[in-house]
Amino acid sequence: MNKDLIFLFDKTKSIKENALAIGVSTRTVKNFMAKNGISGIENNFNQRISQLFQAQKQLEKLGIKPTVKNLSQKLNWSKNTVNKYKKIIENNTKEGNNLLPHFGIKQSQVIKNISHNQSEILRNIMLLHNNGKGFHTDITYSTGKFYEQSRKFYVPQPIIKMDVFPQMEDVINIDSFGSLPLEDNSVPSIVIDLPFIVAPTDSPSTKIDKEKTNIIQNRFSSYYPKEEMFKSYHHFINEAHRVLRDNGICIFKTQATVSAATQLFLPEYSWMVAQQCGFYVLDQFFLISKNRLHSGKIKKIQHARKYTSTFFVFKKTKKRVDYFKWD
Repeated sequence: MNKDLIFLFDKTKSIKENALAIGVSTRTVKNFMAKNGISGIENNFNQRISQLFQAQKQLEKLGIKPTVKNLSQKLNWSKNTVNKYKKIIENNTKEGNNLLPHFGIKQSQVIKNISHNQSEILRNIMLLHNNGKGFHTDITYSTGKFYEQSRKFYVPQPIIKMDVFPQMEDVINIDSFGSLPLEDNSVPSIVIDLPFIVAPTDSPSTKIDKEKTNIIQNRFSSYYPKEEMFKSYHHFINEAHRVLRDNGICIFKTQATVSAATQLFLPEYSWMVAQQCGFYVLDQFFLISKNRLHSGKIKKIQHARKYTSTFFVFKKTKKRVDYFKWD
């Protein structure tokens, strides 16, 4: 195995499943486990916990109560085994438990702040800033594109999914400028990816329904006027600060945009809002696109076409940086 390979090991999968998912031999996986002190017994424990979590969710989705009997039948486990792992879960629901899938970072591993793959960026944020765990809440879930699994970079689904315009059954509907339905200081991590387009939804140009017309507008929601966008960014960054626990993190994705021939630097604006509401801006990653869609309305270029999106990591902590203390 190449020593520079960023190795992904999912503790909820068997050795064979890991080997197939990553595209290596079972011997390579066993060597990795031995080298990193991962025991087969511990790995089996994680699989059991994961299987029980999944079975409970599947039964609930079907409207079936996840009783010990029902879980026993679905998993083909004995009732004693189901009871054993249910009690383990119940006794480890507090912050800091290690029951949910998590990953580790190798001592020699270098985490870069640039990537062509947003799954790699999210996974790197997990490794560096979220103890290797998946993110708890996503308030702009949409259709879950952030969590589409690839062979190389696994990002678990969030526990709580929300959106202003839900597109899936298990996504909670939230108000554009209302309070999030979460208690103060209640979640360990939150993901936000707000729209970046300024356009009235009822204008003649956005009503045109032709192939390859208004692709960006039709794919994402939009704001109008631009002040509504600034207000929305301010609102949700402040809401994130309210609901996060101490030392919790907010992963905030954004990018610069242009409206009415005016450049709007949303990453820099978001950074200032985060500082203002009390966040410490912990880290910054850049998603680099090989190609970008271009508007057919633009006849003469006035600004450089941006090929990057920014992922900020805002942390709720007392740590501060006063950039103007010299004045």
